[in-house]
Amino acid sequence: MRFEYLRGLAAAVLAGSCLLSGMAAVAGPAEDIRYRQAVMKAKGGHMMAIQSIVKGDVPHRGDLRAHAQALAASGEMMTRLFPPGSGTGRTRARPEIWTNAADFKLKLDEYRAASRALAGAAQGSDMAAIGAAMARTGRSCKACHDRYERED
Repeated sequence: MRFEYLRGLAAAVLAGSCLLSGMAAVAGPAEDIRYRQAVMKAKGGHMMAIQSIVKGDVPHRGDLRAHAQALAASGEMMTRLFPPGSGTGRTRARPEIWTNAADFKLKLDEYRAASRALAGAAQGSDMAAIGAAMARTGRSCKACHDRYERED
């Protein structure tokens, strides 16, 4: 009887996976925008957490590496966050992201490099180096937002 239950559960999980993968294949601009906004919000949270740790506002130094690694991981996904067609609807992304793609890619590459450097610095204990890497990461975010984000 237990085997039948597990077999039924496995079939249900497989069916659910197929359904979800099919839904992902038909994701449209609204879903892309919501996903992008969720990733950006998470990025902001990690940035604020690192800033609080580096400034000494909170005693969570042991979490620093995890936050920095999360930012580096977000750097790897940035180019996938702006698929063609996801510039309309409830988004603050400017059309120049797609019409000036080469410059936008350069901005994303700088964020990727800065966030990797931050993750590297966070492997050590030199708070000044971590702070400097954090500042570089923040500047790379600001450069992109200044040029490619609407205020609305």
